[in-house]
Amino acid sequence: MLLSEALQRSGRVAVVKIALRQRETLGVLRIRDQVVVLETMLWPDEIRRPEFPFLHQDIDVSETELHEAVALIESLSEKFVPARYTDSYRSALQALVRSKIDGNELVQPAAASQLEGAADLLSALRTTLADKRVPRQRVEEARAAETAAETASATAKKAARKKRATTKSR
Repeated sequence: MLLSEALQRSGRVAVVKIALRQRETLGVLRIRDQVVVLETMLWPDEIRRPEFPFLHQDIDVSETELHEAVALIESLSEKFVPARYTDSYRSALQALVRSKIDGNELVQPAAASQLEGAADLLSALRTTLADKRVPRQRVEEARAAETAAETASATAKKAARKKRATTKSR
């Protein structure tokens, strides 16, 4: 608590050296909601300089393009809720392990087809903005209804389990 409070009052972070997986790495201790949080960092020699040819080219961005890109970002922006994000790799791996335990045959998927050519970013932005017909309020209402439905379903399942447990105990 002392370190947490001191870092918070000073407005600073602590740079630390830690060992993870038998290797030393740098880290930063930050305070979030009165909890000390460790974020790992890279060593200076692990950071590569960007070497892309377009970095040295003069590219003109029109005001219209910039306005459309900002409008797209604004229309897609919402409050960050970490619970909405899941680790799909982990979920797929767990499903694969469960399937293997159940004795199911594992089928290797065919390779995904490669996209031919790159899409024009500006036309993609315009298409996305044009397709964005549902106002933000409707999206929020739909999410709230979905959450309410999930809660109602969980409550119903809990009541059913409780009823079964009561019936079994008789």
